[in-house]
Amino acid sequence: MKKILFILLLMIPFAIYADCDISKWNDQNKLASNITYDGAFYKDTMTYTIVFYNVYNGMYLTYNNDIYSPNSQNEVTISGIKQGEYAVILVNSALDNCTPLLRTINITLGYYNTLRDSAECASYVNKLSICTDTYLSYEPTVGLRKSMIDNYNKTLSSSEEKKPEGEEETILDSLKSFTDTWGIPIILVLVVSLITAAIFRSKFSKIQHGI
Repeated sequence: MKKILFILLLMIPFAIYADCDISKWNDQNKLASNITYDGAFYKDTMTYTIVFYNVYNGMYLTYNNDIYSPNSQNEVTISGIKQGEYAVILVNSALDNCTPLLRTINITLGYYNTLRDSAECASYVNKLSICTDTYLSYEPTVGLRKSMIDNYNKTLSSSEEKKPEGEEETILDSLKSFTDTWGIPIILVLVVSLITAAIFRSKFSKIQHGI
């Protein structure tokens, strides 16, 4: 029985693996939180280039299954990223036998607004985002621009034609309404009152003088 067990043990391949260096991994995990980035958009290719800083030795980045190692300045450059893309960048540890993922960086890249300076947008700057902003969260198209301008004009026309419900009447509005309704009758009453007072004074003066 012992011989059989001994033979079975010899037949089972095995290797001694070193354990993960938790201390070094924790240090890398802290360093990963200091990674920053900056991006630039290139009109000739209509793509972004992002540079990541503080990517230290022993770490690497992955994007779309491609691996990017830091240079001597602890920087990683990723080029050719499409506009409008939601980029997921993984920061990984190169330590053996350790969990590779240290951090996930999510970057939303806006669409470059090629319609901002168009003639059709001249009257809608600071009114519509498609005519104002350099980068947009949606793809700018000629059809979308027309739709947004048409909707804006319809809303503006509707608001000018109809006074918003529930709007409180101002003092000037009340005074104008009162004047339109009672202005002429009040003037007539004043005129009649003045004429009557003049006649009364005349008669009263004659009585006083015995005329």
